[in-house]
Amino acid sequence: MAWKQLISSFRNSLLWTAPVLGILAGCFCYVSYLRDKDGGADISVFFNDANAINNQPFFFGSMEHLTSSLMMMTGAILIFCAATEKKADPGTRRFALLLGALTGFLGFDDLFMFHETIHLLIPGLGEPQVYIVYGLVLLALGTVYFGRLLQTPFFLLGGALGCLMFSGMEDIFKWQPLGLPMEEYFELTAFIAWSMYALATAFMIRGRRIGLWSYASGSVSATELRRSFQLTARQTTTRQYYSPSKALPRA
Repeated sequence: MAWKQLISSFRNSLLWTAPVLGILAGCFCYVSYLRDKDGGADISVFFNDANAINNQPFFFGSMEHLTSSLMMMTGAILIFCAATEKKADPGTRRFALLLGALTGFLGFDDLFMFHETIHLLIPGLGEPQVYIVYGLVLLALGTVYFGRLLQTPFFLLGGALGCLMFSGMEDIFKWQPLGLPMEEYFELTAFIAWSMYALATAFMIRGRRIGLWSYASGSVSATELRRSFQLTARQTTTRQYYSPSKALPRA
């Protein structure tokens, strides 16, 4: 039995070696590309911490790292829920997958300042154009999956978007609605609120609490929705929260 477990573990390890090698290859290609564009920068600058390179205190940029990490982690959690929660309806899974990808990429952008350096990769594009693309993507996501968006704590998302709007207006147009430099505070609040929205949405999907609008709009039948609630009820051992036979008409 022990040998079988060892062989099984070895096979699984080999299987996951492929993405390890793929990520390593991508990292080396990225470093080589940037070194060529920079004229041969020392390779250590790509692997060491920026504060260590510049002899700065450890807390420099700490809030930037915090918000970026929150966005990327919660985006990854949402993508994981979309990929593994097989009982959720397909529309809900697509909504979570796209929202998680957008959340994670916003965190990636915030960490690597993609929106401020895009002109180096694509001449002619600037920070305002990147913001417009983000806005259009979010607008399309909200329009296509409007019903599912309404079932999430979308006021959190609305607050985050409002803070991002004020932060962007101060950054681009130097407009300070309160007469004070509040850009960083608005951005900090926005990304924390967005992260908690993504996390709350992931919890709701795992609990199969996003789907009622799908039934009301006719995209999911009563039988499918009843089956989803029955599965949830069977997993509840201490208290019965929902009785689908009483609450839903028969298909």
